[in-house]
Amino acid sequence: MKKVIIVLMALFAFQVTAEAQILDKVKRKVKQKKDQEENKAIDKGIDEIFKKKDEDTKDGNDGDGEEGSQGSGPSVTPGMSPKKERDIWMQRYDFQPGSEILFFDDFEGEQLGEIPSKWQYNKGNIEVVQIDGTHNKVLNGDLGHTRPNWEEGFVLPEAYTIEFDVFMADPNAKDKGFGSYGYHVYFYPNANYQHSNANMDIAHAQISLQSIVTGKVPDLTANDLANSWNHISISVNGNSIKAYFNDYRVFNTRLNTDGRPMLFSLWNCCQTGDKPVFLMDNFKVAAGAHPRYDELIVNGRLTTNNILFESGSAQLLPRSYAEINRIAKVLKANPNTSFSIEGHTDNVGGDSDNLELSKARAKAVADALSDLGVERSRLTTTGFGEAIPIADNGTPEGRAMNRRVEFVVQL
Repeated sequence: MKKVIIVLMALFAFQVTAEAQILDKVKRKVKQKKDQEENKAIDKGIDEIFKKKDEDTKDGNDGDGEEGSQGSGPSVTPGMSPKKERDIWMQRYDFQPGSEILFFDDFEGEQLGEIPSKWQYNKGNIEVVQIDGTHNKVLNGDLGHTRPNWEEGFVLPEAYTIEFDVFMADPNAKDKGFGSYGYHVYFYPNANYQHSNANMDIAHAQISLQSIVTGKVPDLTANDLANSWNHISISVNGNSIKAYFNDYRVFNTRLNTDGRPMLFSLWNCCQTGDKPVFLMDNFKVAAGAHPRYDELIVNGRLTTNNILFESGSAQLLPRSYAEINRIAKVLKANPNTSFSIEGHTDNVGGDSDNLELSKARAKAVADALSDLGVERSRLTTTGFGEAIPIADNGTPEGRAMNRRVEFVVQL
């Protein structure tokens, strides 16, 4: 199983929580090598905190919907049955990421005690530490204007998407007068990170964009999401911005400022004393419009990176069903055509293991399509493991591109 690396960002001051105490012990464990029995107890507690993780997803750059509009219907909640969660993601999640991955970081391969190599920050103190359990490495620190380590002069294109997983801790945690617990994304209309023109605040079950709009997931409270993982998706197209909290689109609006959002940074503030838990994982930025599904019929092949699995497993992540459902509609609209489903992996792990994993993943996709009404007899599956890369496996972005599923028309 591939190690998943997440980002721990300790920010605001508030009363000591159980989670903060546990992570404090974890840091001492890494740095001071405490005795083994104490480590086992800490690790067991960490596993309990982290066991609820929801994994990575998709967005459209098209500007449909009214400004400030939200979705409707039920939303994913912790503890929901897998089938119910799958159905909700499939029915409601219209986010699709851009087709070209510009930046990806799951923090794989980072050195303990070091600043993560793909990020810059203006102040504070950040370092990678390690725990046992589902999440093996975390970033511990005080974050200030942290951003991807782009080349000088780089700006994002007109249309792009941002995705990441966040761990929401105690919803009652505050930083002693400065604000409530949450994550922040600042957007800039220039290449030098000066004078942000849009500030996005991500709290429990809601996302706000300055004073323009606040979108909340209906029927959920902050306590519903306490101590759980959530997936955040953002779609930018010019001055239009959509934001998603898990499966739910919380707003679709347009900035009323000059200059489109060209860059972004992550922000936290007001650190004094004890701090709440801040964790981030699977950060992805992609450019361009979302895939055109009619390419499968016109060109005979469609490649997607939007069907996601548990790391090292053929278990589909629930949000993958949104993409699978879109492809199922194309397949059902062409009932006389057969298709081959091909699985591909990156080069992490052994050759033979990756080959078997790619075959199992292709079969899992075929089974999911069959569950959605596509005749199983029209689908064949195969896997190529890491044998046919389409990008450089030496970079996180390249590995993310190589982890893909391809659909090929069978003549």
